[in-house]
Amino acid sequence: MANKAFCGLLVWGLLVGVAHAEYEHTIVSGNWIGCVSKDAYEKLVGFAVAKDMEAGARMMMSGQCTMLQAGTTVYLADVEIFSGSIGIRVRGQTQTIWTAREAVSR
Repeated sequence: MANKAFCGLLVWGLLVGVAHAEYEHTIVSGNWIGCVSKDAYEKLVGFAVAKDMEAGARMMMSGQCTMLQAGTTVYLADVEIFSGSIGIRVRGQTQTIWTAREAVSR
């Protein structure tokens, strides 16, 4: 039974490695923020446009948004045409986060 589980995990690992190798992207250099939902990201952008830094800081402190480190490996999770935002998943994480399209390498 242990051999079947090991073989299953090995096959899964190989498939995932092949399937995701060309879909890996990275966070480019600069200061980028990601949020737990598209709505939260759009709200944060609105605060930035209004120059309401206090409201933006509160979103960051609440855990709705976080800083993204340059060089972090991510996968595209939700890409909308004609949108300035993009849904990504950080390697090893399960949740989609939203950020600026420009934050992710092409």
